Amino acid sequence: MAEYNTLVPAPNTRVEMERASEAQEIRIIKNYNGDYHVTVNSSVAQIIMEQVDKQTNDTFELHLKAYPETMPEHKLDDFYRHIIQYDHDGDRILPGVRRAGYLSTLKEYKSMDRGSAVWFEHESFVGMEDSKTGDVWWATEEVKQEVLRRSRAQDAREMEGEGSCEYVLRT
Repeated sequence: MAEYNTLVPAPNTRVEMERASEAQEIRIIKNYNGDYHVTVNSSVAQIIMEQVDKQTNDTFELHLKAYPETMPEHKLDDFYRHIIQYDHDGDRILPGVRRAGYLSTLKEYKSMDRGSAVWFEHESFVGMEDSKTGDVWWATEEVKQEVLRRSRAQDAREMEGEGSCEYVLRT
């Protein structure tokens, strides 16, 4: 575990956990240069996975709902249990973990635009997930309707322009 902790968290790094009963192992891959570390003993991998699973369960706060009932809880996907990714800052990339609050104005909604934002614009849910913190912000019904209206209008403008040789620069 001590060696594992020296390797992660780290920028642009991925941890892969092989949980097959016949071959348990942990692989740590440095994305920027391909450096590759792997456990040589299944029992060591199993001990590390138990510790990492405890940390993951604490981080994901499985008892909390991040999204409306109409959407799946991404934090429950096996992917996030078997593969841990760290971004360019060395922060764990998270799915939505907890509902952080509501975005009640269009100005608030637009102000959430940052590098770690994942946007959802769908009839069932409009909001933003921050992949660094796991915070999920829900748009209020009024903001949701305005965002969807603007999105449909944008799609219609783009459809009208198809087949044309004109290019529009938006600033």
